[in-house]
Amino acid sequence: MIESPTEINAANPPTLSHVIGQREAIERLRVSIDAAFADAKPLEHFLFAGPGGTGKTLIASKIIPAEMGVRCREVLAQTLIQVRLQ
Repeated sequence: MIESPTEINAANPPTLSHVIGQREAIERLRVSIDAAFADAKPLEHFLFAGPGGTGKTLIASKIIPAEMGVRCREVLAQTLIQVRLQ
């Protein structure tokens, strides 16, 4: 029985080395993160595409920021479009 929300979050992989599957994509991402660190520059934009439930949001909002040592601020695309159209 799950007693608190933290137990659910504990099931998520905390780093890229804990991610199972998508080995080639994870390796490419690792190279990009390492290059950004080496150049002391922010990580450039990425577009993750694939079916639901494959970890795209988890990687983008939790794992990459953890690897980079930064915080992530999520913004819905609908919000950006509404602001731009006004």
